[in-house]
Amino acid sequence: MNDQAQLPAAFPPLVMRALGASWLVLFLIWLPFEDTSIVFPILLAMDLCVWLALRLWPFWSTLGDVLTASLAAGAWLAAVPVLTLGFMIFKGGVHGHGFPDFALNQFAYVLLAAPVCAALGAVLGAVAYFIRKR
Repeated sequence: MNDQAQLPAAFPPLVMRALGASWLVLFLIWLPFEDTSIVFPILLAMDLCVWLALRLWPFWSTLGDVLTASLAAGAWLAAVPVLTLGFMIFKGGVHGHGFPDFALNQFAYVLLAAPVCAALGAVLGAVAYFIRKR
């Protein structure tokens, strides 16, 4: 394994485990509240994607060309709305009352963000590739 495949020095494995455990605690704290805002599920999804990207650092450092890096980062960032929808549906199912926690238009807003997130991820992936190759 070469130098680029190692985790950044700021994120040793113990810190990554602590960040993962703190994400789980925040998720479990958020679950029982009757919160109808989509801000917290979006933040949870973004945090989870960033944490997973840092855990998979060796994968990101092996991307060989700009197209592969753009496609991988675009797919990775497009996962944020999908995870957000999953969190919203899961929370609605856990509560199990007669009305949904989130309105239908909130689901639509999150779903419409998927192409924007994919495009933004592709641009960020290309920029990160060129910065890394410099």
